[in-house]
Amino acid sequence: MTVYKFYTYPEHIRPRVSQLVILPPFQEMGHATRLLETVYEHLTPLPEVVDITVEDPSEDLIRLRDFLDCKRCLQLAECAEILCEKKTEVQDGGEDAPPSAKRRRQSTTVVEGQSASAATRFSDVARKRLKLSRAQSRRVYQILTFFLLVREKPEAVRAYHRALLERTRITH
Repeated sequence: MTVYKFYTYPEHIRPRVSQLVILPPFQEMGHATRLLETVYEHLTPLPEVVDITVEDPSEDLIRLRDFLDCKRCLQLAECAEILCEKKTEVQDGGEDAPPSAKRRRQSTTVVEGQSASAATRFSDVARKRLKLSRAQSRRVYQILTFFLLVREKPEAVRAYHRALLERTRITH
């Protein structure tokens, strides 16, 4: 594993994991998970670290990073509290009146009608306490919001799917 420390104004650093190589005989034994957890354990408490990023990750590394970041967010009391507050809104599928296009572009919400404050608070807590980048904190919020959906309510799943497609169109 290689981690480079990039300078961030004024006196901070942004560590970047550039490669994570596990040889074939040692794959699927949890070594990559443990290595990435160790990087997080050593770099997260440092006050000069702004966020921990990954340079050009493979699909497997994206999946591993998402898993670890979701796990870390669920273990963090503030993030779990924010998710529990919004669980009922997500299950109801949001409000009927969608916000304007400009407001949707500026928000970090996933479900239409969901208050921007929950997504913003979640993102802020994840960025400060877990040293996640803004994009990764949004991604983790989306994953955990989908995790909270009640699958027996197809209208909630459809509303989430529509909102996620809309967010994807706006950001790309």
